Amino acid sequence: MNATVFGVGKMGLPLAVAFASRGFNVTGVDLNQELVKKINAGKACLPEEPGVDELLAKTVAQGKFKATLDGVAAMKDADIAVILVPTLVRETESGIKPDLSIVRQVAETIGKGIQKGTIVVTESTMPPGETNKLAPIIEKQSGLKLNECFFLAHCPERTSSGTALRDITKQYPKVIGASSPKAAQKLKAIYEKINSTGVITVSDVKTAEAVKVFEGVYRDVNIALANELARVCERLGVDAGEVIGTANANGAHPYTHLLKPGCGVGGHCIPYYPYFIMAEDTPLVSLARRTNDAMPLRTVERILAEGARSVLVLGLTFRGGVKEFRKSPAIEMIKHFKERGVEVFARDPLCSDREVSEFGAEPKRGFKGVDAVIVATNHKEFKETNWKKTLQEMRGKTVFDGVGMLDQKTIEKAGGHYLAWGAAKTK
Repeated sequence: MNATVFGVGKMGLPLAVAFASRGFNVTGVDLNQELVKKINAGKACLPEEPGVDELLAKTVAQGKFKATLDGVAAMKDADIAVILVPTLVRETESGIKPDLSIVRQVAETIGKGIQKGTIVVTESTMPPGETNKLAPIIEKQSGLKLNECFFLAHCPERTSSGTALRDITKQYPKVIGASSPKAAQKLKAIYEKINSTGVITVSDVKTAEAVKVFEGVYRDVNIALANELARVCERLGVDAGEVIGTANANGAHPYTHLLKPGCGVGGHCIPYYPYFIMAEDTPLVSLARRTNDAMPLRTVERILAEGARSVLVLGLTFRGGVKEFRKSPAIEMIKHFKERGVEVFARDPLCSDREVSEFGAEPKRGFKGVDAVIVATNHKEFKETNWKKTLQEMRGKTVFDGVGMLDQKTIEKAGGHYLAWGAAKTK
């Protein structure tokens, strides 16, 4: 079985090596010439994803995996062609809209080299209905007809940064929606070879697209709800952490799963995919997106209300343990602080001083001269902070827990003024 993967970056490379490690002959296609060279040399390309570089070296040495810049040639013997390139959004006069230009470019390339019988799979998250629109592009370039000579499918990636290989092979079932029952059956057999959790086949391509988009929208809406309920808790004088923890406790209620409030929503998924379905009939989805986008500024204003004129931001990545900055609330907060004339320091265990400076903050090791500290990323290193020593060094005493990972009593016992969304004042 021959598989061609278009886009061998953070999500495509783990998928490619997963296929190759199960005996598939895999060709990865990418526009990055240096990346292609590194892959073909078996060199490490994705150290932040456990297990990927080891499988890369092994499968390249076995001759099961190679990379190329030539996508047309890579389609020559492909039984399955997977598209796993970025699906983006862009500002337009009518609002924020999906930008699928890269996917369409790949479809043109596929059409120039596709052979009869090939299944073209989008794993990139797609607005429902968009994968089917690739068929005319491929037909025009190839002269072949959908469901007669080639097939389409959507099998969405369901992975997180830092756990991609695990997620692909054993964490979540694979969802498959295909343009024909024959293609669905073949894909089921293919994906079962790399995913021990199994496969869920849905009725068609558009349904599979909706599954993935709805998963992201669910989280975005429920994070917005948590942020709003945290403000309600403050108005009522109760602690949001206690309320949410009790409501979610095992056996407390089977239908409740409240998420944590926080200083914003980052990453390459949740902040973007709601725009794939937003319309006049989705006011709740739109409101949730605006609510979460507003959280970094709300947090800045909350800290400034304490009189802080210098702030140390702990954490720049959007998630702990993962060096990824897309839509990171910390980056937004740095910008807002600077616009208000606040002296901004920052550090992150995954970032160099140069990288900190590039994001607009001044690198800082200690806490001297700082009025307020905000924990913006849930890096485990921050949980281990000696707050008694830290607060003695600080000029001010404000500690804002933007990710809900600190213990309020510990901060206050050390002499600090603990703040978090929904945190009740100590009685």
